[in-house]
Amino acid sequence: MPFTPAALWVLACLVLAYVRIHMRRGETPPPPPRNPIALPPEIARMIFAHAAADRSAERDGLWRMLVLSHTHFRILAPIAYHTIHVRSSAALHVLRTTLVLRRPKLARYVRCLRLDDCDPSAVGMEQVFLCLSRLASLSLDARACVAVGKIRRIKTGARPTALRVRLGDAAPHLLVDLLTSPLLRDVQTLQISCMPHAVLALADCPLQCLRAVEMTLLAPVESEGALALQRALARLAERKVAVGMVARDTGCVGTIG
Repeated sequence: MPFTPAALWVLACLVLAYVRIHMRRGETPPPPPRNPIALPPEIARMIFAHAAADRSAERDGLWRMLVLSHTHFRILAPIAYHTIHVRSSAALHVLRTTLVLRRPKLARYVRCLRLDDCDPSAVGMEQVFLCLSRLASLSLDARACVAVGKIRRIKTGARPTALRVRLGDAAPHLLVDLLTSPLLRDVQTLQISCMPHAVLALADCPLQCLRAVEMTLLAPVESEGALALQRALARLAERKVAVGMVARDTGCVGTIG
């Protein structure tokens, strides 16, 4: 008895279904996911943010940001790179490699930069400032002041408007060299921690945009230097620069301007 076309079609469907079932049984099961337990997004962001905050020379958090997923990276990069504290020349080298060579786009997130214990001969400091076009605040210790004071060729890049200097008992000429750097020509507010004789360098301060100065004196003002200090403060007052002064040892607070 010949098969009808409908019967042949049903038979073909049964054969194909039988073959498909056996093919599925012979397939190897898919490998289990590497991380079957997914963290909530909020906790994952906290972990990544904590990792990015660790910027020591040995375990630099800046490198950890390179392995994030695109979603987490887009959320955390502006937070992790907003304020960067460089504690050594090695960390400065890592920062330069990250912002200049590996991921130049990260430089747009940096708003505040603090440099401590950086070797004055550290290579690449000028390159770092060239890429930090949105830097608003800069904090330097005495060693970093030496390095930044040597930057003379920079014409584009960083233009911080807030500067904090921790000179300690360093020589006043460091402040003179620092304030004449073209990197700092747009500074409007200056916070300085120094010895009283270093304040004399502010008498002829070349910063044309300066509007406010806050000084912390690390030693009492001697009688022979009081007159020179008053003259320096008067010069700033003539330029309509508001000056606040705190003597750490005596606790005296004064405001001029």
